[in-house]
Amino acid sequence: MKAHIFIFLVVLFNCGTDQIDRINRHYILENKTNHVLEMDLYLSYWPKGSEPSKYYVNGPGILRDGLSDNDAGHVISAFSALGADSVIVTYDGIKRQIYYASHFDGQLHSIPEVQKHLFVEESYEIESETLYRFTFTEEDYELAEFI
Repeated sequence: MKAHIFIFLVVLFNCGTDQIDRINRHYILENKTNHVLEMDLYLSYWPKGSEPSKYYVNGPGILRDGLSDNDAGHVISAFSALGADSVIVTYDGIKRQIYYASHFDGQLHSIPEVQKHLFVEESYEIESETLYRFTFTEEDYELAEFI
């Protein structure tokens, strides 16, 4: 009987992702400007008429904290943590930056073009193995286009 319980427990704890190999990573989007920052997240396969996820911060502060992990074979990425394939960032209601993944050519784009992209890992500051941070700066505001 004890052997059956032991085998049951071994099987139970070995189902799914091995917790030793599981990686959780936080992706923080932070506003380091004095501008009001609004962010709308869109996903192309949302049902028609669905509203985007909206985030807002007035001046410096954290705009969004997303999680990405490798559970069930998922790829760890900023793209996964955002849960969107298009993002519109608006500054003070007058300037904006659009980030998106094109389904036509499979590439990442932005309007206007920028050096750092929300969906690209290299655009994030790596603070630790589990914490990545994207910072919106005054330079980002200056590069954004007027609406």
